[in-house]
Amino acid sequence: MRNKNIYLLGIILIIIGIMFGFEVLNFKIFRLIVKLILSVIIIWLGFNVISSDKSDNKCLDNDYWTIFNDKKFIINDNSVKVFKTTALFGNITLDLRNIDLSDDIVIDNYVVFGKVNLYVTDNVKVVNNVSTVFGRTNIKYKSVDEKIININLKGIVLFGGVSVK
Repeated sequence: MRNKNIYLLGIILIIIGIMFGFEVLNFKIFRLIVKLILSVIIIWLGFNVISSDKSDNKCLDNDYWTIFNDKKFIINDNSVKVFKTTALFGNITLDLRNIDLSDDIVIDNYVVFGKVNLYVTDNVKVVNNVSTVFGRTNIKYKSVDEKIININLKGIVLFGGVSVK
């Protein structure tokens, strides 16, 4: 957490330096930039408050989400067959290697400027039905078992990605 805070402090110092540069060059937009940066910081703090709940970061048993944050979930429940991931300006890691897949499952992804990383076992076949707009899906796995279970990927990716490993 300390490294992220130092990184954020560095970005803030760079922005302040640029603002002072505008003031030295006698641009009249200094007040506008200060108001814009303060509003972005307040909005960012609001999203951090929303996304930093202490209740295992889940809304429902199969609903995983993040806003401006990175979250990792290790799935141990074999009964869930439909998962929903929502990543807004953040990353979600969903690890499905601990469950014994006997039936097909569906993973519904909604990604905006973020990424969803899925870790699966070797006995699956990934069926990709994700719609992307300036994003991508990256499927890196090798199926070695003759008993194939389908993982159906659905959803939409805007300026982000879905990766299966």
